Amino acid sequence: MAFADGVELWSGDLLEAQRLFAFEPGNADTRLNDGRTDRQGRFVVGGMNEASGDPDSSVIRVNADLGVETLIDGVACANSTCFSPDGSVMYFADTPERRIRAYAYRQDGLGPARVFAEMSAEPGLPDGSCVDIEGGVWNAEWEGGQVVRYGLDGRITHRVTLPVPKATCCAFGGDDLATLFITTSRLMSGAEDLERAPLSGSLFAIRPGVRGVADTPFAG
Repeated sequence: MAFADGVELWSGDLLEAQRLFAFEPGNADTRLNDGRTDRQGRFVVGGMNEASGDPDSSVIRVNADLGVETLIDGVACANSTCFSPDGSVMYFADTPERRIRAYAYRQDGLGPARVFAEMSAEPGLPDGSCVDIEGGVWNAEWEGGQVVRYGLDGRITHRVTLPVPKATCCAFGGDDLATLFITTSRLMSGAEDLERAPLSGSLFAIRPGVRGVADTPFAG
């Protein structure tokens, strides 16, 4: 599990925990923010600078042997980490850039990156993402009030409009992996904001007509 200041390994029954390492202990302004296991069961997680927004955090990978390696440096706010169904592509967004990148994903790290989805014309910022069985990427838009699906060519195919502005992440679940669960936030919302969007912070669920892909449990 990733906590603000580090990563811990918990037993399946959540009764035992082992502290693995502290995240960027030399920088008091950064914390872990977004992560997911890859198709081989390695944990990829990235951080953010919550104080200044400076691009001085990173994305790391925790391998099955509990060794840690850095995949990306110079990150302001790590988000949208998810993997194609076959595991050959890692999607990632450094939120202030307003785009989702696609990296060639390999055993020894990351290959070249390309811009997968340009979001400068979108109302919100890229937050958490997941993929479906067809390879589509579903992205929750912070302050955009929606979840957007991008097809394999990076073009928008679906929009799910929400009654709240701050979508934070999405994930497929249910017995058939056909329900898309969407988390939202009340962070930095004042009384007037909550009066306009009283359901802020709620969990939403829809059946979008496509199934998701089950994440691989951590291999360590």
